[in-house]
Amino acid sequence: MKPLKPQELAYWNLYLATLPEAERKKEYGVEANIAGNLEIADELLALYLNGKKTAASSLLQAYLIASEPLPELGGHWIVLDSKLVPRCIVKTLRTETHKFRDIPEYVAKGEGEGDLSLAYWRKAHIWFFTPYLKEWGVENLEEADVIVEFFEVVYKQ
Repeated sequence: MKPLKPQELAYWNLYLATLPEAERKKEYGVEANIAGNLEIADELLALYLNGKKTAASSLLQAYLIASEPLPELGGHWIVLDSKLVPRCIVKTLRTETHKFRDIPEYVAKGEGEGDLSLAYWRKAHIWFFTPYLKEWGVENLEEADVIVEFFEVVYKQ
């Protein structure tokens, strides 16, 4: 887990100040990331902020190659906009793993993108993942494991 930058830490502390004192003292896993990539970050951020996006999907192999921990129940992350400014904090409610070929329709709906269909989800994620497949060592996207994280926005300012 990467340490938070000063601006991210300040935003995290604003969130903690909204919690009851006992909750503020807990240890939290938190990191900061843009949604998707810089090209689509603000578009996805709008979906987080308006409550339409309650899920996100990543390839397991991307976590493994980057040596990043998998999302965990109760984990938090600060969602950054395309200028790397913190805009909201989400809390992980649950995770699931599916083969790319087996993603259920409710995942597409939870992602809140496009027309909410599985066809749109597949098209968007093929577009997003394809440039990285070689780097991640993924030869067959249909067989790749997808980590789906379901979350709620717990803070936005």
